[in-house]
Amino acid sequence: MTRTQILALPKPLRWAAQLIWPTGLHRPHAAIVAQQFVHCPACGVETAATIHGFTILCTEGHIIHGGA
Repeated sequence: MTRTQILALPKPLRWAAQLIWPTGLHRPHAAIVAQQFVHCPACGVETAATIHGFTILCTEGHIIHGGA
């Protein structure tokens, strides 16, 4: 599918299509990212963090070392 065809789809179908054929735009709102609760030394609180491969980021974007 071309970018124009994908962007012409209704939202739910467009989001599903963008998982298979990225259009270079932001990820769809329903994109799944692994999360876990960790203590962030920079923030000083326990917070939800997103897991990006071997990198764990708190909600403020700080890298959490040894969080895996």
